[in-house]
Amino acid sequence: LIYNKVYHKSRLRQYGGGWRDWGTYDFEVASNQLWLFDPHPWKDGCYYISNEDFPQHRFAMSKKNGLITYTGPYFDDQLFKLVPSGNNDGFYYIYSCTYTKKRFAKKGAANNKVGSYDGKQYDDQLWKLVPRFQADIYTDDIFHFDNRQGSTPITRTISVTTGIVK
Repeated sequence: LIYNKVYHKSRLRQYGGGWRDWGTYDFEVASNQLWLFDPHPWKDGCYYISNEDFPQHRFAMSKKNGLITYTGPYFDDQLFKLVPSGNNDGFYYIYSCTYTKKRFAKKGAANNKVGSYDGKQYDDQLWKLVPRFQADIYTDDIFHFDNRQGSTPITRTISVTTGIVK
């Protein structure tokens, strides 16, 4: 999920297959608000950004049309990088790796008021990335036996189940 800082309920979403069929949404969370950041193999810090429901579409920064989604061959204008706000607040600017001054911007409260901007930095250009899953990592001691005082072989069968728990 990608939330805007100023319009704090607004999350980026894609709702169709056209190059302008995306914007934001403020109500229930849906799969069309989930995004994948796919790293470029040798352009460090640059990512292709695609949607869970429309994986063949990638954001692109078009010189003529601004921010769009695009299918077809992979080009450098589809690469974006995350630049921290500088306030240690978890918000980022999403800059084009090709047109280095252009970045995502939420230009108003309406869902379709999202595009690109290349002027002064404002808070409505800041976005927070929230993971779709919350992971808990821990270590469990499954079996412990102290055999320092003897030489008895220890045989024990242990069954362990791992995975996602709801």
